[in-house]
Amino acid sequence: MRSSLPALLALASLAGCYRPGTRPTYDSVEMPGDSGRDRDGDGWDDEEDCDPDDPEVHPGAEEWCNGRDDDCDGFADDADPDTVDAGVWYPDADHDGYGDPASEVYGCEAPAGYVSSGTDCDDTDPLVNPAKLEECNGIDDDCDGQIDEEGALWGETYHRDRDGDGYGDPDAEVQACAAAEGLVEDRTDCDDGDAAVYPGAPELADGQDDDCDGVVDERTMGDADGAWLGEAGGDRAGRALAWAGDVDGDGLPELCLGARGDDAGGTDAGAVYLASAAGAAAWPDLSGAAVKLTGLAGSYAGHALDAGQDLDGDGGLDLVVGAPYDDQGANNAGAAWVVMAPMRSGSLRSQGVALTGAADTDLAGWAVALVGDLDGDGAGEVAVGAPMGKDGATVPGRVYLVAGALSHDTSLTDAHVSLAGEADGDGAGAALARAGDVDGDGLADLVVGANSHDTAGSDAGAAYLVCGASLNTGQGNLGSADARFLGQRAGDYAGYGVAGAGDVDGDGLDDVLVGAPYADGGAADGGAAYLLLDPAAGDRGLDAADARLDGPRAGDSAGQVVAGAGDLDGDGTADLLVGAPMYRSDNGPGTAFLWTGGASGVHSLDEAEVVWQGAATGDYLGFAVAGRQPQGSFIALGAPLESTRGSEAGAVYLVAP
Repeated sequence: MRSSLPALLALASLAGCYRPGTRPTYDSVEMPGDSGRDRDGDGWDDEEDCDPDDPEVHPGAEEWCNGRDDDCDGFADDADPDTVDAGVWYPDADHDGYGDPASEVYGCEAPAGYVSSGTDCDDTDPLVNPAKLEECNGIDDDCDGQIDEEGALWGETYHRDRDGDGYGDPDAEVQACAAAEGLVEDRTDCDDGDAAVYPGAPELADGQDDDCDGVVDERTMGDADGAWLGEAGGDRAGRALAWAGDVDGDGLPELCLGARGDDAGGTDAGAVYLASAAGAAAWPDLSGAAVKLTGLAGSYAGHALDAGQDLDGDGGLDLVVGAPYDDQGANNAGAAWVVMAPMRSGSLRSQGVALTGAADTDLAGWAVALVGDLDGDGAGEVAVGAPMGKDGATVPGRVYLVAGALSHDTSLTDAHVSLAGEADGDGAGAALARAGDVDGDGLADLVVGANSHDTAGSDAGAAYLVCGASLNTGQGNLGSADARFLGQRAGDYAGYGVAGAGDVDGDGLDDVLVGAPYADGGAADGGAAYLLLDPAAGDRGLDAADARLDGPRAGDSAGQVVAGAGDLDGDGTADLLVGAPMYRSDNGPGTAFLWTGGASGVHSLDEAEVVWQGAATGDYLGFAVAGRQPQGSFIALGAPLESTRGSEAGAVYLVAP
C-alpha cells in the first residue's frame, strides 16, 4: 500500500510529536512488537519482560537460587548455568564433614553425600581431615601437607639448638615425633645464640658465663699454679689442709695435708703429708712429699689436722692430726696425734704422742686445732673435738684442751679443760678453729661448732666463742662460753664450719666466721657464711651477723668450710674463703670463693672476687681450704674425691689469687 505524504503528515500532526526537520523517537513511535508499556519500571517492555510486575526480573538480571527465572532466559536455579549464588559441592565419602577436592558439582543445594568444604586429603578415612590434630603416626592427619610435624600429639619434648652446639634453649621447648635438625633433648644452654657458650665449655676471661654454671669468669683447676695428687684410689688426699710455716728454711711455707683413706699403715689407716710449695708444679703425686706420717689401721688419720704453732717453745712449728676412728682408748673413741718439730717420715705411732678418746664412739679427733696460748702460760694449747663425747647419759659432744708440750700418750679424760655441749645430740666439737685474739686481751681464743644444736630450731646449729681470759680448768659446759652464735632457722647446721677470720674491719681485733651449709637465704640448701665483728659477748643470732655470704644455687652447701684468707688485696684488712664442695649438685665439681668485698650486708657469693671450680664432676673442690701464709704466694684448695690417680685418690691445688 502506498501512503501519500499529506496523509503521513496528517497522521504525525495528529500524534502531536512530529516537527519538520526532527527524527521520531523510539518512545514516541510504536515499533513493530513494542507494546509501549513497562509496568514494573525495570526498563524492559512488558512484552519482553517475563514478569512485568517484578522489577527484579527481566532480561539481563542476575540469576539467584530462589525458585524463579530471574534473567528471563527460560532457566531457573540449578537449570541455569549463570546462577550467581550456586554452591560448589564435594563428595564426602567418609562422612567426616570434609569433601574430596578432586571432584565437584555446582548447585543451589548440596546433593546427598556432598559438603561445601573440599579440603579432605583422604576421603576414605574419617580420622583424617583439617579439623584433626596431628599425631605421631606417619600420616598427614590434619591435611596441612606435612606429616608428623612439630607439635604433633604423642611426641617427645625437644629444645631448639639454634647455634648448633648440641645444647638446647630451655625457653624454646618443642613437641616433636623425632629429633630433627635444630632440635635436641638437652635444655641447658644459657646462650643459644653463641656456639662457644654451653655447659662444660672452657671458661674464658671474657665477661660472660661460657660454661653455663651461673658464674662468670671462674677459674678451673686446669689453671692452678700447682697440684699434688693422691697416691692411690681411695686415699682422699686433701680432706684436711693446714699451712705449717717454713719448716725447712727455704723461705717458702710447707703445707700439711690429710689423706684419711691412705692404706700405707693398714687399711684406712690414713696419712698426713708435709709438702713444699716448690714441688707442687713438678710432682706427679704425693709420693714425692718431704714427710709422710701414717696412722693406725682403721683410724682414718688425717681426717682433720692443724699446724703452724709452737707448742713446746722450741721455735719449731708443730702438728696435730685427728684420727676419729682410733681404737686405742676404746672402740672408735678416736685420738689426736701431736707431732713436734722437726718432723720425719714414719708412723704417727713412732713420731707422735696420742691424746686418746675417753669412751666408745666419742670420735675424738673429728676436729682439732692448735689454738695458741689460751691461758697465758707461754705455751700453746691443743684443742680436740669429740662430737659424740658423753656427759653422763647424754651425748652432747665435747671439746678438750690439753696444755703445752707432751711427752707421752694421754687420755683425754685427763685434759686440763673439758667443755661439754649444752644438750644431747648437739654435736659440739664437730668443728674447731683458733680465733686469734677477739677480745684484745693478748691471749688466744677458740671458736667451737655444734651444728646440731636446737635452740633456734631443730639442727639450726650454733657456734661458741671461748676466750682465753675467761677459761677455767676442769669440767665445764659450752653454755658458759663468752659468746654463742645461733643458726637462723631449723636445718641450717650453723657451726658446721668455723674459722678465725682475722681482722676484717681494721679495728685491731680479730673476727669470727661461721658456716651454715644448709641455710636457705640464697637458695634451698645453698648455704651461707656469716661474719661476726667484735663478737666477744653474749648470745647473738646469725640473722644479726655483720655480713652474710649466700651460696647462689640450691644444694651448693657453701659454708661447709670457711677460713680466713689473709690480706690478699692489700687493703690492710683480712679477706675470706668459703668452700662449697657440693656446688651445683650432690656430685658436683665443688667450688671455693674468695671474698674481698667488705664486712657488711647480705651478698651472693656470685659476687666474689675470685671463684675456683673443681676440674671434674664429683671432685668436691672446697672440702678443705687454707688461706695464704704471710710469706707465701698461694691458697691451698682440697678436692678429696678427685680421681686422676684412681677413684677418690684426691688432689690438692695451689692457686695464686
